[in-house]
Amino acid sequence: MKKTFFIFFAFISIFLLAQTPPPSVAIPKGNQEKLIDEFLEVSNYKKSLQEYSFTFLYSKMNKKINGKYVKVLDKNDLNLIVENFDYEKFKKQTLYNSFSIISEDKLKEMILFYKKIGGNLTERNELFFISTAINNNLTSLINQAAEEIITKKGF
Repeated sequence: MKKTFFIFFAFISIFLLAQTPPPSVAIPKGNQEKLIDEFLEVSNYKKSLQEYSFTFLYSKMNKKINGKYVKVLDKNDLNLIVENFDYEKFKKQTLYNSFSIISEDKLKEMILFYKKIGGNLTERNELFFISTAINNNLTSLINQAAEEIITKKGF
């Protein structure tokens, strides 16, 4: 019995150790950070994130409580959340990571493209480059801020 247990344990250990580790966090290399900053500036990325945040928060304005929809956030709350959003911290923790997988040559092309079109794909700039990581991190932060306000209001 001990021998069988030992073989089973050894077998399971081999499979556990054979798994690949998660990918490491991408960090801008060389000239990438400067190019990412320039891209974010010429594409009005901060404004796009704000527009995206407002749209996302509109879906959080009403909450079903006791079978009825109750307005738990108003436009002032939405403005407060977006205005207090720490864009610089988000840029360093999420945007640099997400955009660092793009080559310097492609970043330069993207910068030229946005300069050529005047910085906006659409009038309100609600259409922009976004990754799953950017979306998940942004919506998580916004959700957290919204829930804090909702809790303070007693809902």
